[in-house]
Amino acid sequence: MLRFRRDQLEINLRHMKTSLAKVESTLAYLSTAINYLSNNLQQVSLKIGELQQLHDLGVSIIRAQEEERKRVAREIHDGPAQMMANIVRNA
Repeated sequence: MLRFRRDQLEINLRHMKTSLAKVESTLAYLSTAINYLSNNLQQVSLKIGELQQLHDLGVSIIRAQEEERKRVAREIHDGPAQMMANIVRNA
C-alpha cells in the first residue's frame, strides 16, 4: 500500500514539474509580450506628443499669417485707399 502511494506521489510530482515548466514558459512569453506592448505604447505616446507640437506650430503660423494680413489690409485701407478716395472725390 505504501509503495503504491509513493508511486502515485512520484507520478503527481512529475506532472506538477511538467505543469510548472509550462507555466514558466508561458510567463516568459507573457513577459516578453508585455515589454513589447509597453515599448509600443511609449513610442505611440511620444509620437502623439510630437504630432501635437506640430499641430500647435501650424496653428501658430496660421495665426501669425492672419495677423499680418490684417495689418497689411489696415495699412492699405488707411494709406493708398484713402488717397485714391480723396483723388476720386476731388476729381
